[in-house]
Amino acid sequence: MFRRAGQAALMLGAMLLAAPVAAQAPYEDPLVGMWLSPPAPNGMRGRVMIQPCGPAYCGTVAALLDPQGRVVPSDAVGTRIAWGMQPTAPAYYSGMVWVPGIDQTVSAEMLLQGDVLQVQGCVNPMLCDLQVWRRLR
Repeated sequence: MFRRAGQAALMLGAMLLAAPVAAQAPYEDPLVGMWLSPPAPNGMRGRVMIQPCGPAYCGTVAALLDPQGRVVPSDAVGTRIAWGMQPTAPAYYSGMVWVPGIDQTVSAEMLLQGDVLQVQGCVNPMLCDLQVWRRLR
């Protein structure tokens, strides 16, 4: 389900942000919650809040963290960067993400494995980038 090809120019993680989250209710989809992106080349990390948005799920920037883990001011806070994420199979979701580094919306897939979320965005089938996000508790 995940495609890989060469080195991709996509930079999803730098702006993918999340804020602290309350405990999940037992009926919530395990995708719902706060996620931490891997560091961008500049060391910045993001937090993303994933929550239901109508019949699908969306992710919204909650904070940007410097390399030391401190929250830094950012106009990106509150920006929806993932939307239309719908389950396509157990633990798989498909939708769209906005990639700030290239200011482009691309198709995306997510694979949820416990507290790890693999997020892959593709400009086309041959140009994809895969990131691993970690759940924040």
